[in-house]
Amino acid sequence: MGDEDYGIDPKMLKRIAGEIREVVSLGMQVAVVIGGVATGVPNVVDRRGCSVNDLIADELPWPSTARFVQHVDHVVRDLHAEGLLDGRQRAALTRAALHVARPVRR
Repeated sequence: MGDEDYGIDPKMLKRIAGEIREVVSLGMQVAVVIGGVATGVPNVVDRRGCSVNDLIADELPWPSTARFVQHVDHVVRDLHAEGLLDGRQRAALTRAALHVARPVRR
C-alpha cells in the first residue's frame, strides 16, 4: 500500500488516521463495545441505519444476564443473515456478551 518496498506508505497511514479521526469526532464507535470492552468487531450499520452498538444497547437494563445474552445472540444472528457480520464476528460478540456483567433490574 504505497510507494515503498515494504510496509504501508506514510501518506496512506496519514489518510487512514484522518478518516478514523473524522469518524470518531462524529461520536461513532469504530468497533463494537460490550460492557466497556472493545470487541474488535466493526460497528457496522444495518439497512435501517442502526449500528451494532445501538442494537445491542437498545433495551437496557436487562432482567438477567441470560436475557441480555439471548438479545445479543438474536441481534448478531440477524446481522449475520443480512451479510453484515461473518461467523467469526458473530461468535466474538456472543462470547463477549457472556463475559460481561450486565446491569440487572431488581
